[in-house]
Amino acid sequence: MKVKQIIPCLLLFLCLTASCRVDCTELDTETYVSVQFGILQGLSSDRPVAKDHRAPGTDVDNKLDELRVIIFPAGENRSVVNYLATAQDLTNRRATFLFDKMARYDFYFIANESASNQKSGVLAFLSGEQVNRQDLESMTGVQMVNVASEVQNSGLGSAIMMTALYKNVPVSTSLRGSGTQSDPYVVDFTAFNKIQRPNYTEPDRSKAELMRSLAKVELTLKGIVAIRTKPGSTASRPQYDYSWTLPYGYKDNSKLHIEILNMPKSYTLFPSSKLTDIATVGTLPPYQFSFKSKPDPKYVILPDISEPSIGGIYMGDYVITIYLPEYLAAKSLAESEQPAIKITYYEAGVDTPKSRTYPFKNESASAQTTDYETILKDLPERADWNVYRNRLYQISANILGKEL
Repeated sequence: MKVKQIIPCLLLFLCLTASCRVDCTELDTETYVSVQFGILQGLSSDRPVAKDHRAPGTDVDNKLDELRVIIFPAGENRSVVNYLATAQDLTNRRATFLFDKMARYDFYFIANESASNQKSGVLAFLSGEQVNRQDLESMTGVQMVNVASEVQNSGLGSAIMMTALYKNVPVSTSLRGSGTQSDPYVVDFTAFNKIQRPNYTEPDRSKAELMRSLAKVELTLKGIVAIRTKPGSTASRPQYDYSWTLPYGYKDNSKLHIEILNMPKSYTLFPSSKLTDIATVGTLPPYQFSFKSKPDPKYVILPDISEPSIGGIYMGDYVITIYLPEYLAAKSLAESEQPAIKITYYEAGVDTPKSRTYPFKNESASAQTTDYETILKDLPERADWNVYRNRLYQISANILGKEL
């Protein structure tokens, strides 16, 4: 080989070797790396703030029963780590595992996979020793849990599934820690959180932030709960009795129907910049609320009880919460095909029920871009009536009046 041919080859070898020192350092001893994780409390730019709103169901939203961490070398298809966090890991909000190479990695997080009731079905592949990246990113068949009548927080299992994805994260000896089991290197996700969640303002962004896989819908029934102060109640320890109210009380068989129109029966495991397959879209079973049980205090929105009441009775609102799958809809959908919530109040003895349809409505693309829309920046078209995962949708209905 001529000298002029040797020199470029030598330079290329030196460049590759230098690059490997930075991004793919082989380790001679056992080296431990730790990732920290936190539950995303709702994207700050996506969640409306309502006065005196107690955000019912938060205990369900933030429940973390299990967490799977799957790690791939950047650009490779076979995982090098598939780790299901233990109860102790969850308590410490940290997962630690062995690495044999300092390099750039892609981190996939899946929380509460068992809550979908599909761990032995379409999600069974997650339990393999290794996972194929394409299987993760192409998984579109996560089945919707049926909405069950009379059940608060219906539409999910025992907990809500959550995910997070961070690509091209450097793992190196410059990280905080010493690489031992008792003092592992700690991956810092700060820069990557800013890329994926530019409007999220938590002061500590070093943790992987888990995004809820479903949309949350809160239906507020206005002025529907009578709140009476119990005898012996004090200002420091107030106690109340709760009951349903209407001008003449509820008659037997009065009920509220919540119909979920044009919604998919399955959704993607991770966020995807592809429109939802229209073949999966249909009408989900209706949710029925019959007012048979007393109001659950957890879902009562108290009025300002510092103001004087009439006859010692205050009127409060009541929130019914359900969860729905993500639906990335095409702009070309006809109005009758768009996702919507239809609420109907049937009063016993009244021939004509009250009914109203509430289409899902998001801010138009010309409005301020939200965090999740940034994640879906490659979506070919963004309809105003998309149903986004992790987003809160609020509806208020006054069944005491002439119209909902």
